[in-house]
Amino acid sequence: MSATRPRPATSRRLDEDVARALAHPLRQRILMLLEREVQTPLDLARAMGEPLNKIGYHVHALREAGCIELVRTEHRRGAIAHFYRPTSRAFLNDEQWSSLPIGIRHRLVTQTLSDVMSDAREAAEGEGFDAGDVHVSRTELSLDDEGYAEIVELLSSTLDRALEIQAESLARLSGAPASQRTLLGLLHFHRS
Repeated sequence: MSATRPRPATSRRLDEDVARALAHPLRQRILMLLEREVQTPLDLARAMGEPLNKIGYHVHALREAGCIELVRTEHRRGAIAHFYRPTSRAFLNDEQWSSLPIGIRHRLVTQTLSDVMSDAREAAEGEGFDAGDVHVSRTELSLDDEGYAEIVELLSSTLDRALEIQAESLARLSGAPASQRTLLGLLHFHRS
């Protein structure tokens, strides 16, 4: 393992702010929606079925932590609409995750699994799994420490590449609606 240089205090502080902001499941969901398109708090509240004041509070917290930024304002019905986009990904890196208290990690896992299962159930009730190239699998693995580390790295690089592909797709779409809306869920955990 190579030695790493200590990060500056400002970088550590930024990581702590991002980790704290993303420790709330609703904020992660807001960021995921903003990754798809620039939106206002009102747009987010409607999409999520949550009260505007609640979404506004969490949007403010994300902006204060530097996770989102204001990209434009627009006059709408006598008010000013604020449009935001993410500056951070909607999830924590391994270091940020491990620094969270276990109770917060449990809450985030519960919310994420609930969201994934809800989305999968809705897709199964419709046509979401009908395509011939859809992937669903469950694979139990027996690994040594080195193999475990390799799987962790593989999943991390797979997610990074998936997000790069999405960014390339969005650039090609140039604001047009996506022809393929999918959900990628990766789970890797210790079993009994």
